Amino acid sequence: MQEAPAQATRILDEAVTALREDPHLRVEVEGHTCYIGTAEYHLVLGDRLANASR
Repeated sequence: MQEAPAQATRILDEAVTALREDPHLRVEVEGHTCYIGTAEYHLVLGDRLANASR
């Protein structure tokens, strides 16, 4: 299981490089949740997850 973190780090490093090389490149970050709870709750939670990831 040591390969997964190393692979994720490599992928993130490549994304950072691409973003730095192209100032016009944009990224959309989404947060996904389960189906338990209200739609309003999940909209807020999704935003919180996306902002935390950003």
